[in-house]
Amino acid sequence: MSDETFFTRWARLKRERPELAPVAEPNTAAEPAMPPDVEAISAPAAPAPELTDADMPSLASLGFDSDYSGFFSAKVSSELRKSALRKLFHQPEFNVIDELNDYREDFTYFEPLGNLITIDMKHQLERHARQHFDRLLEDHRMTPDTLSLAREQALATLQQYPTAVVGFIGYQSQGRLLIIGDASALPLAAQLPDTLKPQVLLTDDQAIASQFANVVIPLKGRNLSISGHLGAFAVDVGES
Repeated sequence: MSDETFFTRWARLKRERPELAPVAEPNTAAEPAMPPDVEAISAPAAPAPELTDADMPSLASLGFDSDYSGFFSAKVSSELRKSALRKLFHQPEFNVIDELNDYREDFTYFEPLGNLITIDMKHQLERHARQHFDRLLEDHRMTPDTLSLAREQALATLQQYPTAVVGFIGYQSQGRLLIIGDASALPLAAQLPDTLKPQVLLTDDQAIASQFANVVIPLKGRNLSISGHLGAFAVDVGES
């Protein structure tokens, strides 16, 4: 019986049969890429010449789909660039108004209100009336205190001379105003609006200026008779 063990026998057979010897595996590691040939590198392209105004198309030929990039060249004048952009943004595609735009309507025209008086209009009327009242007080050298004093004196006079209670009188104003007085009444009539149709019954013989010829009625010593009440009165100027 041989003293050769299993492992020694296996080692001996391996030495005797070279085909059983382990074959070195080829190195499959990727070799480092070689740098490209210097001559294979392409040279940079030459820069394109900058465009000028002469290279641009006419503005009449431009449309929404035209190429406007050339107008941004550094050598294109700013006037031509602005004109091209103005032509672009005047195209119909850029002039569609959004229905949700709060400012899309024309607010330069307003429908007439007719007889409707708004709160602002009422405020303006009150303000103009107050200014007119202040001018009257200034022209006649009166103050609110003097008006208040006159009211108190009138009320005190009514207490001294009681009057009978009468019924209400309905009247409708015709928009006519008659002022009876001397020449001092003319400036007052000139300050009143034309809607009141003011007329002055002049009690003195002072000459009448041409601008008051249509509103002044000279009394010239004739008899004067007034009847009726506010809103329905009659003035009769008789013979002298």
